[in-house]
Amino acid sequence: MPAQIALPRLLRIGGGAFAETSKVLSDLGLKRPLIITDSFLSKQGLADRLADLLRLGHGVRIFSGAVSDPTSGSIDAGLA
Repeated sequence: MPAQIALPRLLRIGGGAFAETSKVLSDLGLKRPLIITDSFLSKQGLADRLADLLRLGHGVRIFSGAVSDPTSGSIDAGLA
């Protein structure tokens, strides 16, 4: 039986796009977003800034251990 994967493609670019993320999630009916990023972007404060925008009405989590070409070990760390 074939699997079905739904990957909604909504792209916001330009000034103010970052602030619209919460509305996009609401429009998609999503309530518990997971921000996946690497340690560099996390140290720059972007993940926390995005999380602060999403906290209203959303249970948001951040995983900052993303790596290029992830191994099963790095994926297990993200799940934990």
